[in-house]
Amino acid sequence: MKEETSGLYIHVPFCFKRCSYCAFYSTSGASPDVMHRYAEEIIQEVRTLMNRREKPYTTVYIGGGNPGMLSPDSLISLARILTGMGNVEEFTIEMNPESLTDRMISIFDHGFNRLSVGIQSLHEQHLKTLGRSASLSSTRGALRTMDALSRERQVALSADLMTCVPSQSIADSIEDIDRLLQAVPLGHLSLYNLTYEEGTDLVRQLARGVLKPFDEEMEREMLLTLWDYLERQGLFQYEISNFSTSAHVRSKHNQLYWSDGLYDAVGPTAVGVVEKKGIRYRSTGAANLATYLSLPSDRRYQVQELDRSQRIAEYILSAVRTTDGIDIGYMKEAFAFDFLETYASQRAQIPPSLWRKDMLDHGKFSLTKEGLMLCDSITRLLLNAI
Repeated sequence: MKEETSGLYIHVPFCFKRCSYCAFYSTSGASPDVMHRYAEEIIQEVRTLMNRREKPYTTVYIGGGNPGMLSPDSLISLARILTGMGNVEEFTIEMNPESLTDRMISIFDHGFNRLSVGIQSLHEQHLKTLGRSASLSSTRGALRTMDALSRERQVALSADLMTCVPSQSIADSIEDIDRLLQAVPLGHLSLYNLTYEEGTDLVRQLARGVLKPFDEEMEREMLLTLWDYLERQGLFQYEISNFSTSAHVRSKHNQLYWSDGLYDAVGPTAVGVVEKKGIRYRSTGAANLATYLSLPSDRRYQVQELDRSQRIAEYILSAVRTTDGIDIGYMKEAFAFDFLETYASQRAQIPPSLWRKDMLDHGKFSLTKEGLMLCDSITRLLLNAI
């Protein structure tokens, strides 16, 4: 089995301010000196990783936080190291709209070929509920920049939208989609239904009765309506929250996560999966920026061996969310796990309307749209049998 990682994730934990729904690790209010020091540290870590490799990564994803908080010079320095032995096939950077200004255009002359922008909404009211730092005006400016990058530099575009926001209607969400598709030649869209994570400002607002969340039936109606609408617009679902105009423009990096792939990770809380002598390990970056910067590079990551049961569980947890589904042959080859035999009784408990018989005939266990709506409960049923 090939042991060299094909992907790299770099976490940039800086934001102008923390969004009210965000549970990812990020920090706001960092000084320019701290951000510069952090950039220098990750540049050195990436240089060390590249010195151990024989070829470039297939995918690189710089996420956050808001990677646009780093200077263009720092991002270009990173890109030069990563492309030093050849082009990265899919080189993605995330950015929030307020950072996607003219000063960032130059980075796309240095290897970055995919841009993912957190639009979330094109309604001022919903941006406010979500606690976004981007105004509607700066979001529209970002859309103009995205359009120019696509036309002039052939940058592949992806955007995030949020739905099931309190007081948001189906019509609001459809209008978000329409405005987005009219503004930019979008090949990829991530449509997330709002979730309430412990420790976030949204949860505190719920506790005070400030917000009224969607109930399950409202959420189901909105998601199914929007999934169908996106398909009519030529954006096809390939994962529960991800849609693309073709298989060619699916996120190759995210597919590593969903298909038991190997990938390095750099930065606080960044998670990677590597393999040495046939044994899989998970590495997790230090829990916060201060700890990360205080430690030497060889002590910044906790490493945990992944046993067979953990790998099976993690593969099922992610693969069942995709429309390609669980690859039965891969499970037998990689884990010596007979999916059909092990889950015979569990599959009998899942109504036929929730999974696709046609995919099973091709060696895949894949859920229908109705099944994806119940993905969490189906996943629990499968995992409890391991």
